[in-house]
Amino acid sequence: MKHIYNIIIFIIIVIAILSITGCTTIEKKQAIIKPDELISRELFENQLSDLMHDYASLEKKNNTELEAIFNNVKEKFENDNNNINRIRYILLLTLPSQKFYDTNIALSLLKNWPETERQPSSFESFRNLLIMRLEEELRLKRMAKQLFHQLANEKLKSEMLQKKIEDIKDMEKSLIRRNMP
Repeated sequence: MKHIYNIIIFIIIVIAILSITGCTTIEKKQAIIKPDELISRELFENQLSDLMHDYASLEKKNNTELEAIFNNVKEKFENDNNNINRIRYILLLTLPSQKFYDTNIALSLLKNWPETERQPSSFESFRNLLIMRLEEELRLKRMAKQLFHQLANEKLKSEMLQKKIEDIKDMEKSLIRRNMP
């Protein structure tokens, strides 16, 4: 009886080992991607890469050149609302220290993206990253504005207290002068 029990335990252990080994060697199924979709994805990623290079080169331009580029990109975006024109326009809207800088419009354009076609995952990741960055920037601006107002209020209170202190000192000096013969 004990011998049969040991054989059953041995068989169970062997089956467990084989099933664990089998599970680790099963290949993951790859999603079937149509050739047209693969080409458009690769094309878009190349365009996105080119766009990042263009964006990096913008820091070498002066304000008038940047404004001309912005107007050109804005016109292209208004005429053809494709993904690349939209991203290019959004990135220009987020250039700091420019008169056309507007994170609210950029964030609105990112959040209200037309769902005409499925975007590559790299694009969706990039878009989500931009959304998070712009939301954080707006949150920090609101916080800085609140802190500035608090500082202004504290400064006003400090000035009022300083004036009260000066008034008290003047009253003390006045009392001392009266009591002097």
